[in-house]
Amino acid sequence: MALSRHIPITNELLFPAGAYAVGSVEQVVDFEASTREQKVRRTIATRSALWAVSVFDADPEARG
Repeated sequence: MALSRHIPITNELLFPAGAYAVGSVEQVVDFEASTREQKVRRTIATRSALWAVSVFDADPEARG
């Protein structure tokens, strides 16, 4: 079941031991608004750019 709104969460709650960015920061593609010819990179709700980066959890007990 998909959620219809965002869930507010802080970095401290999600990564209490910290997190490290791995890889590059990239804009997220809005697949619903994009076509084959033109990729749209914005959020549906705010129409502003949305960015994503992969992270490594610094918690030694976190699973791979």
